[in-house]
Amino acid sequence: MKKLFTLFLGLWMINAVFAECASGNLIAFPQNEKVSQNSLFMIEGYMLYQDIVQFLGNKYPVYLKSEQEKIPLQVVEYCKGEYDLEQVILKPQRLPKAGVTYVLFVDNLPEYLNTYENGKRLKNRRLNTYYILNEQDTKKPTLSGIPKFMKSIFEQYGCGNDVYAIFSNSAKDDDSEIWVKTTVKNLDTGEVMQYYIKPFNGKLYVGHGMCSGAFNFGDSKQFSVVFSFMDSSGNVSDANIEPVIFENPIYHKKSK
Repeated sequence: MKKLFTLFLGLWMINAVFAECASGNLIAFPQNEKVSQNSLFMIEGYMLYQDIVQFLGNKYPVYLKSEQEKIPLQVVEYCKGEYDLEQVILKPQRLPKAGVTYVLFVDNLPEYLNTYENGKRLKNRRLNTYYILNEQDTKKPTLSGIPKFMKSIFEQYGCGNDVYAIFSNSAKDDDSEIWVKTTVKNLDTGEVMQYYIKPFNGKLYVGHGMCSGAFNFGDSKQFSVVFSFMDSSGNVSDANIEPVIFENPIYHKKSK
């Protein structure tokens, strides 16, 4: 009986992962609850929500809303990932007021992506809530060392693969969240891709998970990557970082 329960639990967890992968989601950054007055914002969408990200700011209005005002956000940069993932960086049309709490909203989502509250369809999607600090962050991220290749991950699952090249991260920023503009060049084809990634557990993961991701290495073998460190207030590090060459994690694992 215990084995049967474990089997059903495993199947339920797999089905839950499949369901989320199939539908996707919108995720907003920064994930800090308190942000500077000059903070930028990022929205990522994967799977079904990729089409939403492409048209944020026009077909799908995006804005900060407090009890007193509504501040539209405008797209300043758009990045398309290689594995069912897209993102935009957004800037408020005017500075939000210090000491005020704002909610980040997206309007006019299509009916098949609706959210409901008390049985009623909502016309907008509430993402994150932010308290605006009485300061503007102008400090650039600092680095105590350059990123170095650490290891590769290649894990095969029934619903997809985790494929990552992992690099060290020494960037620090006391006031804002760190976003890393990551430029990957396929040394076999010459193709170049850019995407902003966020450090995870003090490391930089370049690749994709089983549902989505910024970079898909395909069957190519050799790549290079350049990291440019920015914070969520738009301050860019002065560090001059040379490209780091790495091997497709699939081949890296096969060679062991």
